[in-house]
Amino acid sequence: MIEMKDKDLVCQFIVLDNTLKLLTKELEAVENSKIKIKNPHINFILLKIDNAHKELRNLHKQLKCRGIHIQEMKRDELNVEYPFTCRGYFDIQIMKKNVLKNNVITKIIELYKLGY
Repeated sequence: MIEMKDKDLVCQFIVLDNTLKLLTKELEAVENSKIKIKNPHINFILLKIDNAHKELRNLHKQLKCRGIHIQEMKRDELNVEYPFTCRGYFDIQIMKKNVLKNNVITKIIELYKLGY
């Protein structure tokens, strides 16, 4: 049976995965921008990406310990769907895009505040 903790871990994965994608896009934007002194910005974003990777690895360990396997996500106009199996049970975690966006922004702010 799928527990609430399992769904929470899947939600954390979704937010962290999308945070990492957003930071990567931000890095590309800074690298392609016309800013003359890019190194401080790039180093700062790389540090955030590195720490987000560490958090994601720890989360993967927790998911693996609980027998959770997240499959390929699906997007439509309003929602993002992440199908997953948990100890043999199948479920789909659905998040509305605006809720996901707010959670990702909150996660990035949290990373900045924690000094990551």
